[in-house]
Amino acid sequence: MTRHIRQTAAAIVVAALALAACGRPHPKVGCDFPDRDEFATLMADLLTVDAMLQADMSLTRARHVDGRPVLTEACYHTILERYGMTKPDFDSIMNWYASDPELLSEVYDEVVAILSRREASFKRLQMRKDSLTALHKSIEDSIATDCWHHARVVRLPLAKADTFPRDLTYRHSFDSARGGVLKFKAGFVFHHTNATPDTVASRIVVAYADSTADTLTMLINARRRNHTHSIDTTFALRDTTVSGLCGTLIDTDDKTRIGGSVTGIALRYMPFDVTDSINPDEILLPLVLAK
Repeated sequence: MTRHIRQTAAAIVVAALALAACGRPHPKVGCDFPDRDEFATLMADLLTVDAMLQADMSLTRARHVDGRPVLTEACYHTILERYGMTKPDFDSIMNWYASDPELLSEVYDEVVAILSRREASFKRLQMRKDSLTALHKSIEDSIATDCWHHARVVRLPLAKADTFPRDLTYRHSFDSARGGVLKFKAGFVFHHTNATPDTVASRIVVAYADSTADTLTMLINARRRNHTHSIDTTFALRDTTVSGLCGTLIDTDDKTRIGGSVTGIALRYMPFDVTDSINPDEILLPLVLAK
């Protein structure tokens, strides 16, 4: 991010020098235009947003419509609104600063300083987030009940020597559990075969002591063959006594003809959701507003 921002900021200085060499007079601006420090903060905000958009590849398609960078423009507009500016206001102020290379160079130095502080803050926050994520895992490992009693990898169709039930079902009974959450995680891969439907389901039924039950259905789009379809879901249980659960790894009419595999299977019960107690994402402050 810093490299891109430094290059962009440097380009601004080059443009300023080019304008000065042309002998362009100072454009007129209002008396309430931002001073050097405020303008540097504004530039840092704009460049930070631009760098974040450049770094997020998931936004690539959304950034342009008919050749216009609409997402970038919308973000710029939001930032300028925070400073009480319109795009013409910014252009006028930018031209005024660009006509004074020495002043713009000072702005550039301050922009780089602001961005350096933000990057350092982000790294510290990211390290803290990583630590909290590791803490989550440690707490979950200590309080979780493993509800999966089979191999973590199931290959389909089942071989004769496999001990996994032929109907692809599984069960777990609880001695004492009330409320809490159930977490299921697995990767499904389906091979090229006419026997595999385009959509398959994996189901878990949780039974309560009061003779009621909840069903968790996870639909898997199996049209893309030889591709891992990942499931990682958390199911909040009712605040009542849980007696047991049963599930079907793959619920289809003909389970004996499906080709593929299910890997990394994990089914865990926890008396509470650790991520609700400590959310690492909450500590990542909006860096655009950081000074």
